[in-house]
Amino acid sequence: MQTSTQIKLLLFLLTLCTFNRVVDAQTIPFEITDGSPVVFTSVSVIPMDSERVIPDQDVVIVSGLITEIAPTGMVTIPANAEIIDASGLFLMPGLVDMHTHLGAEVAITGGTGINQMQVYLAGGVTTILNQGDFIAPFGNGLISLGQRIRNGELAGPTLYTASYARGPSDGGAPQQIVETELDGRDHVIGSKAAGYNYIKIYNATPLQAYEGIIDQARIENMAIMGHFPSPVGSAKALADGMAMVSHAEAYFYSHYHFAQDPTLTLSAINQTLNSRASVNTTLYILETIAAIWGGNTAAFNAFLAKPQMQYVHPAEIQVWRNGFEGSRWSPPGSQPGALDSRFAFVKQYTKDFHYAGIRLIAGTDSPTVLGAPGFSTHEEMRVLAQLGLSRFEILTITTRNAADFIAETIPAALPFGTIEVGKRADILLLNANPLVDLRNAQNAVGVMARGNWYSRANLDSRLEAIAAQYAAMTPVPQPPSSGGGGGSAGLALFFLLCLGLRCRYAGSTGQRS
Repeated sequence: MQTSTQIKLLLFLLTLCTFNRVVDAQTIPFEITDGSPVVFTSVSVIPMDSERVIPDQDVVIVSGLITEIAPTGMVTIPANAEIIDASGLFLMPGLVDMHTHLGAEVAITGGTGINQMQVYLAGGVTTILNQGDFIAPFGNGLISLGQRIRNGELAGPTLYTASYARGPSDGGAPQQIVETELDGRDHVIGSKAAGYNYIKIYNATPLQAYEGIIDQARIENMAIMGHFPSPVGSAKALADGMAMVSHAEAYFYSHYHFAQDPTLTLSAINQTLNSRASVNTTLYILETIAAIWGGNTAAFNAFLAKPQMQYVHPAEIQVWRNGFEGSRWSPPGSQPGALDSRFAFVKQYTKDFHYAGIRLIAGTDSPTVLGAPGFSTHEEMRVLAQLGLSRFEILTITTRNAADFIAETIPAALPFGTIEVGKRADILLLNANPLVDLRNAQNAVGVMARGNWYSRANLDSRLEAIAAQYAAMTPVPQPPSSGGGGGSAGLALFFLLCLGLRCRYAGSTGQRS
């Protein structure tokens, strides 16, 4: 047995010398995007299948998948593999953001903009779910953008998409508006044909249209997510099989009916558990809105002063400014601090949901609603820690839970979310253990998405280029007077939705995107 081990080790060393290039990931910046196999050696693996760290492992990546994990020196090294010496480093699954809105940049470019995708990647986010477009669906470019990323043409996280189904009073592109049962059915059929993964219902989706959506979605095997439409209510939406509630906060409006009444929590838990629905957290955005509410200029300026805001499109920031200066976050009669108790109550019942067995999934509502791509996920983790959850529980919410949800709702999708053989190679290589301190997840030596490796230096150079591009954008791009598709017309609709009356966080409804 000992002789066999020695032979394997000798063969391993010979392989390094003859066929492969050894790279010290801690000192040498580089990227690997040509499809070459990659082997991380001598790394401590945080598999996220349970709370554990496995030291001194080699991890082999071939064709975008994890193909072998074994103690150092015990794996078979593929020919022409890149060898990354990861001694003293930690390897964990990439992070997720399962509630994004790719807003201004996508509207300006008609869906071809890629800056935001690179910012997500730089933040360690390797999977996102875009929960509704702010330009006309069915050919707006998001589907092709996601495909180009999956094909390796562009750097970015794996992109899943949901198609908005809004009521007339919600506003939106004409293709997003549903009124009748037939509208609902046609919307599901069209969304699936366009390549969307999910349907997202909204605040005022009419009951007749909703019924058509629910029935046709079952026929098409498409899962439903979203808000609780006021004509439907939370109990019916959950009973009808809603797969994911887009905000933990949504229960406050539809189930608690704005009452901070903890006696209603048990029924919310039971309805959600019976439906097997997952819940998007989106707590960081609620924290931010509570802080800036009522014209709290100091809090808003502090938010804009965060370093990551240099990577947010100036048009997006202008949307935030208009919302802060207008009725969205400073409605008449509002006072700073008025939402603090609401935020505390939502955090409490979200914690109760978690410990009752409801699956929480990290989402941030960024970047359209107050947040920088990628960086917001780390802010979400910080707020989740305020609930008293363990670091492992928080990392599960930001990795494996989303992967389980995708596996259940898109069975053909490649598995991801843990460091295991057969999983998609979405990986963070870290300087320190995030199970000791969550902030260590921000300190990545590099990020791998679908087997493509980007060093920290590589990612930082991308961020610097994006920041320089945005800094040069003066004045901020403004929308033309009308439109509904991509390019300048798409930006016009984006501004109409997000600056006007259709996309506000108001005291009367409290609901968001």
